[in-house]
Amino acid sequence: LSKRVLGEEHPETVDAMSAMGLFLMDSADYARATQTLNEVLAINSRLRGPRHAYVGNDLENLGRLALRQSQYPEAHARFQQALSIYTEKLPPSHGWIASVWTMIGRAHLGAKDAAAAERAFTNALNVWRMEYGVDSIGYALAEALRARAWMMQGRYDDAEAALTRAYPIVSRSDGRADREIALEMRDWIG
Repeated sequence: LSKRVLGEEHPETVDAMSAMGLFLMDSADYARATQTLNEVLAINSRLRGPRHAYVGNDLENLGRLALRQSQYPEAHARFQQALSIYTEKLPPSHGWIASVWTMIGRAHLGAKDAAAAERAFTNALNVWRMEYGVDSIGYALAEALRARAWMMQGRYDDAEAALTRAYPIVSRSDGRADREIALEMRDWIG
């Protein structure tokens, strides 16, 4: 409808297409999600410029799609591209920077590179702390994920302390994915 009424390159059309791409990703329709999110990236690059923060967001979304499909090198590359744009265009404490650092860490976890994941989550935690504080859901999730990296490195005491701090915050969250992570964290704690 937006394409017909507003035209393909109207910002609201592009935003609606992006939402559709994310819906397709959440529905595990990866082929259509890839096509839609790549189309959004191309249009946003033309419409807003290749170094616009929204283009970074499009790259992050493509990284999330690759991560969902266990394509860790592709996910990491997309997240790094997004981070490059975000750090150029946004203030250092912006939540999108924290988010993409968290996603970089998740790509490293998936690739079984616990040390690189730990570094990425530490960067994410620094930004989450500045932007939203240590009681925020973003901070707690990044802390829990860093604890997962520590567990992979055999640092069980550090991991347990971090998970014990993060679990109450995550378990109170309203997001479905956050509740699923809280249940997984409970299993990690033991």
